[in-house]
Amino acid sequence: MPTSILNSPGLRRLDFNLLVGLPQMLLSCGTATVGTLFIFWVTQAYAKPSATNCLSVVSWLWVAASFTLIVVRNLIYAKLKNTLTGTDSGLSGVTLSPIQKPLIQGQHVNFGQAIPQRAAAAIASGLIWGAASLLFFNEVSDEGQHFLLLALVTLTFTSMPSLYASQWGFLALWAPAWLPNILFHSSGNHANVYLVSALITLTAGMTVSKGIRMALSQMMKRHNIWIDQVIASKHQAIETEAIAKATKEMAYQHKMFLLGAGHDLAQPIHTMLNCLGSFEKRIEDMERFGGPLNSMRTAASVLQRLCKDIIQLEQINSGLHKAECKPISLQFMFEKVIDQTLHLSRCKYLTVWSRGTNAVVRTDPFLLERILRNLVENAIRYTSAEGKVMLVARSAGDAINIEVWDSGAGISPATQQRLFEVFERGDNPGPQKGFGLGLSIVKGLATSIGGTIAVKSIPGKGTRFRLSLPKADIGSAELEAIETSPLLPSINGMWITLIEDNDNLRTSLVDYLRLEGATVLAAKDSASMVSQLKECNERIDILITDWNLRGESGEDAFRKLLSEVPGFYPMWIVISAAIHPEQAGEIQARGVPVLNKPVEPTVLRDEIARRRNLSMNPEHP
Repeated sequence: MPTSILNSPGLRRLDFNLLVGLPQMLLSCGTATVGTLFIFWVTQAYAKPSATNCLSVVSWLWVAASFTLIVVRNLIYAKLKNTLTGTDSGLSGVTLSPIQKPLIQGQHVNFGQAIPQRAAAAIASGLIWGAASLLFFNEVSDEGQHFLLLALVTLTFTSMPSLYASQWGFLALWAPAWLPNILFHSSGNHANVYLVSALITLTAGMTVSKGIRMALSQMMKRHNIWIDQVIASKHQAIETEAIAKATKEMAYQHKMFLLGAGHDLAQPIHTMLNCLGSFEKRIEDMERFGGPLNSMRTAASVLQRLCKDIIQLEQINSGLHKAECKPISLQFMFEKVIDQTLHLSRCKYLTVWSRGTNAVVRTDPFLLERILRNLVENAIRYTSAEGKVMLVARSAGDAINIEVWDSGAGISPATQQRLFEVFERGDNPGPQKGFGLGLSIVKGLATSIGGTIAVKSIPGKGTRFRLSLPKADIGSAELEAIETSPLLPSINGMWITLIEDNDNLRTSLVDYLRLEGATVLAAKDSASMVSQLKECNERIDILITDWNLRGESGEDAFRKLLSEVPGFYPMWIVISAAIHPEQAGEIQARGVPVLNKPVEPTVLRDEIARRRNLSMNPEHP
């Protein structure tokens, strides 16, 4: 039965009628069949020699009428069961429409109404069974008369369940079965017997009818209570599912908002850093303008760090970081991070160095670089001028410990306990106030590559951060393929195409790359770039595309150029602030670097130089 039907108490009666009616109807019809055959047997076995009805066609006609009535009663029940299927305006979906004047309504049993077919069947049954007594009683022996009387009492009483214990239904059956016989035999020898039997049958039937009626009422109440519980449970499940869906949608919108905000913030910051890089190359009087330019770069770097931290933290919380592990030389990684943070350490006259190591780990190089760079930048930020920062790798049982030491002011024991929590800035003695996101990001990234992060610090002496990674068995073939530290070539003389829909950022990137000696063709979309490339006969070395262009993705633009420009097959670099990490992973798996905006000009230049080095040394990974 459709659940929508259960929501309507007025329709529940149909389910209840069918549930109770089937066994009761089978009992009633079975009793009537046995009773008919029993009465026919009595008329044949105990008939007097002078009998006319018992030994004639009358007995056979009576049997036929009785069986016809049984069939008609079954048809009436079938009509109740096979109700029409339709729709109800108050309920959704398909529901059942009960027939007219049902016996049970809502949570109450209504025995005061009945369908006409039921009443007709009750009266007809009483007339047929009463007629058996009128036709055959005086034509059988005394023993046969007792059997006929017993059959009449039994048939009257056992037919009651088919009428759902309704007192009016029992009276409709009892009256035609007994009243004619009481009147017919009132002056005979069996008047008292008929009267007593009729009264006993009537009293017992009415009493049992009342009891069954009360029992059915209780059953109906329990039935409705159970249905109400089912409905309540379903509604609760629907509400819970709706809440879960709404929460998931809110989380998705929150994530997309942060990624979108990061993209929108990245564009102007990226432009600002590129312009600063161009100014530094053009300005000759750095003694006069170096201070303001350095302040502007510091402010832009702070905004850049905040933008990256927010996006990285959201990606970690969303479980979007997918580690891609491969063997990595820690010495190469140390040198790379030191080189990337050299401009920060020089400003404070710090010494940043690494203890030589031949340790190799199997992890994600991109994520490990993020972790170490974040730790080294923190160490530089909170170490006073002319201090020291050191990177060390140590073997410790089944793990490799990567440590970043500094000679800064140290961290109090109380602060160390909550240092990796979001927005925890620690004692923060440095001149630049952080946002409290960096170390929480470090912890999330360490977990994503299967490592652990810990801190130990002595106030006034310095701090040590330790990243522990599991050791891994690395074969000789993999050791030979491990990346070392090649000297990056200049990008002077390279032909570069740039597709970026942000006008300011596109202009600043073109300006910076041209100052580095490259020839740059730039456009806001692939269609504009196609026309430029068809007029240019030079071999293009690098294609740089934003991932989120207007009306197309960076890959769409790349494929369009490949298909429409003959001989165009450059190395591809993607820059974006809102690319999904899974998409970025798929692109990087194809050997295409993905740089997150805002990207520093030097980082972009180094990546272009790395692509050039790869093209000149294809055997180098």
